[in-house]
Amino acid sequence: MLTRLSVEWAATLTGTRLEALRQESGERFRLSFASDGLERSLVVCLDPRRPWFAEAVRRWEGPLWSPHPALTAAAHALVGRRLERVVKQPSDRSIAFEFGEGRGLVFELAPQTPNFVLLGAGSTVETVLRHYKGAGERLTLGHPWSARAAPPAKLDPFSMTSEEIDAVRSADNVGEGAEREWLTKRF
Repeated sequence: MLTRLSVEWAATLTGTRLEALRQESGERFRLSFASDGLERSLVVCLDPRRPWFAEAVRRWEGPLWSPHPALTAAAHALVGRRLERVVKQPSDRSIAFEFGEGRGLVFELAPQTPNFVLLGAGSTVETVLRHYKGAGERLTLGHPWSARAAPPAKLDPFSMTSEEIDAVRSADNVGEGAEREWLTKRF
């Protein structure tokens, strides 16, 4: 689903300007884009239990929220800039909004560890919303950002052919009716 949304947003939002970046609640953020009659807002929820990203269909009607310092830094760095690209790698659970000169905003939507990362010049980590124990240098300030690697036991189905997936299924001796559980554990 996120891949389809990123393809649509890449087609419709590229070239627009980021008009606003706001925090609507402790885990919910809104990005507003505008250009020549087009106005579109995206909402991301970084709830560790169920992170999600979607297009906004109505205004936030909840209480005003004091923004996190990382969001304030991101808004100061990016509001008013033109969006150059929306990037989503097929096997990755993050989506990046690139604003030129390596600057951008990445939303990581992995369950248990959702995050947003402000990228400075050269795609280096400028600030993050949350620091997680297992992130290592990947989220260290001043280091180049990289996507979170899949767990070692998991396979990336996007880089495999259907024959390769079938071969793994056969090697794992998956019984009838057990495919769903197998898919969850292996991919």
